[in-house]
Amino acid sequence: MSNGNRRILDSNVLIQYIRRLSNRAQSSKRDAIRHAQILIEQKKTNCIVSPIVIELLAGTLNGEDLAFHEAFLGQFEVIDNGEIPRDDWEKAKRFARPVIVPKSGRRRPRRQMRPSPTTPARQLGDCLILAIARRLDCDVVTEDRGLRAQEDRTARS
Repeated sequence: MSNGNRRILDSNVLIQYIRRLSNRAQSSKRDAIRHAQILIEQKKTNCIVSPIVIELLAGTLNGEDLAFHEAFLGQFEVIDNGEIPRDDWEKAKRFARPVIVPKSGRRRPRRQMRPSPTTPARQLGDCLILAIARRLDCDVVTEDRGLRAQEDRTARS
C-alpha cells in the first residue's frame, strides 16, 4: 500500500455504485452529476485514472447510457491526465505475471514450477491502474480482491 494521501477509485467501485441506481435509463445528466458527488463524498476522493474512464465508457449500452456516464465521470479528476509513460507499461507487465512457486515448496528448475493456486487472474486494466497508482504514490480504493492481493503481492515493486 502507498503512503500517499490521494486515493484512486477503481472502476469496480464506480460501476457497482452506478448499477445500484434505480431508473438509470430515465436519469438526466443532472442526476448523474448528483450521484457522482454523493459517491465522491462517501469515498472521500474524486481521483481516477484514464484506464478507469475507458473501462466505464466501454460498458455503455446506448446514447442515454453514454450521456449518463460522461456526466458522471465529469465530476472526477483524472489525475494521470491521460499520460501513461513507458515505465507504467513495464511495471504493469511485471504486475501481470503470476507468482511462481515450486510444486513441492523446494527450489527446482523453472520447468517444474507452476503458478501459485492463490494467484488470481490479472487483467490489463487492473495492472495498468496499479502501475499508475504506484507512480503517483496513491492508494487504490477497490472492491476487487484480486487487485488488492496483487497490490499486496507487489508492494515492493
